Amino acid sequence: MDTETRISLLLSSQRALLGEITPNIRQIFLGLVDKTIQFIVIFDGEISEDDEDNMSCVGTEIVSDFCDLFINEQFLSIPYPERYIVPENHFCVYARKE
Repeated sequence: MDTETRISLLLSSQRALLGEITPNIRQIFLGLVDKTIQFIVIFDGEISEDDEDNMSCVGTEIVSDFCDLFINEQFLSIPYPERYIVPENHFCVYARKE
């Protein structure tokens, strides 16, 4: 991923996440595979329907900034202190203090 695309994804995600972070969100990662944004949200414990709806709205806001890209959303429950292995070429846009 080139630097300009990475910066655009970071800025888009920061805007979309404003006011949307809940205490049960541990980490959020973004990546770009071909023409698809990979949006991965790691939750601590059970993922509610509201959690999924809220993060789907965030994903929609992110992808709406890019006319030629698609988005793949993954919402994973990985309770603390278990670790998530970040896929290659993905980067963290949010991490709570643990």
